[in-house]
Amino acid sequence: MGCGALRSLPSGLPSCTALEELAVANCDNLISIPDDLRRSWSIPNPACLARLKKLTIGGFSTELKEFSDLGFIGSHLEELTLIAWGESRERLLDQIQHLTALRSLEIRDFDGLEALPNWFENLSSLQTLRISNCKSLKHMEAIRCLSRLKCLFIYGCPELKERCASGSGFEWDYISHIPKIYTDLDWI
Repeated sequence: MGCGALRSLPSGLPSCTALEELAVANCDNLISIPDDLRRSWSIPNPACLARLKKLTIGGFSTELKEFSDLGFIGSHLEELTLIAWGESRERLLDQIQHLTALRSLEIRDFDGLEALPNWFENLSSLQTLRISNCKSLKHMEAIRCLSRLKCLFIYGCPELKERCASGSGFEWDYISHIPKIYTDLDWI
């Protein structure tokens, strides 16, 4: 993570069949993916990621298009940090709705996002949700049915912070079932 000089991922990653955790994020100069990796990711649930449990991805150069299709992520993934970049912002979030085994999700830098999509209620295993720097986000009605959600962290989302005020915010009825709620490091 944070490899500013990295321009391409190394070839040979598809042979890492026991890989459980992968973090490729905040690599502003990353502009290409090796052919062997691109081919392996073009099939649903590739063998190279069969054991992947935790993934951090995003924050790339706007020239990088390969990661804008997240079909390579298997439904067994338990933890995901998704950082928006370039034109990917709108499509990225919709591509994770099949990840029903997710226990932890962090979404970052989705500036144009005003509401969590309705399909969020399908993430029924979700226990922790972190939302960071989604400056336009205002609506969270989609998480009202997530009975396993135990922790909600909201950072750098000024409109959402105001709307989630304990007892009085417009979104309070949708999140009041969550035992631990933090906004900009303050516990509600």
